[in-house]
Amino acid sequence: ILRLYEDGTLAKIIQEQVFENLTNQINQATEILDNLKAEYDNFTDNVKIVPYKSISVTIANSNMPSEETFRQIKEMGIGITLCPMVNIESYTATSMSLMSKDDVKNFISYSKGKGIDVTMIKPHLGINWSDGTYRPNINPSDYAVFLQNWKSVLLHYAQICQEENIPVLCIG
Repeated sequence: ILRLYEDGTLAKIIQEQVFENLTNQINQATEILDNLKAEYDNFTDNVKIVPYKSISVTIANSNMPSEETFRQIKEMGIGITLCPMVNIESYTATSMSLMSKDDVKNFISYSKGKGIDVTMIKPHLGINWSDGTYRPNINPSDYAVFLQNWKSVLLHYAQICQEENIPVLCIG
C-alpha cells in the first residue's frame, strides 16, 4: 500500500498517527506514575517505621516452640513477635477463649532467659486453637458482641505488654 503513494503521504500519515498514539500513551503512563508517586509519598509520610526486627512465633495453650527454634532465632539476632492463639469455636462464633496469662508470661520469661526479646504481641484468632484458620472467612453471628470480646482480648494483651515491657501490641 505504501508504494501506491510515491510521495510517501500515507507513510507520513501513519507515522504521525503512531507517534501521536505513542505520545498519548506515554503522557497517560506519566500521569498514572505521578499519581502513584503522590499517593506513595503521602502514605510514607504518615508511616512510622518500627525499629524492631522479629519473627512470628505462634503459641497455643502450653505448647512451646522447640529448643531448635529458639536457637535459630537467637542465631539470627532478632526478637519474637509473639502470636498467642485466641480460640473461637467456629467461623460464626462470637465468644473467645484465651490462653492463660501464666502460659503467655512463662513464654516471655523463657524467651528472655534465652536472650531473645519479645518485641510485639499479635493475638491470632483460630478455630480449635489452630493457626491454620482461614481468617477472611470469620463472619461472627453478632458483630457487636464479637468486637466487644475482641476489645477485651486486646486489653488483656495490652496489660501483658505493659507488665512485661513489650513495646508493641499489634491490633488486627
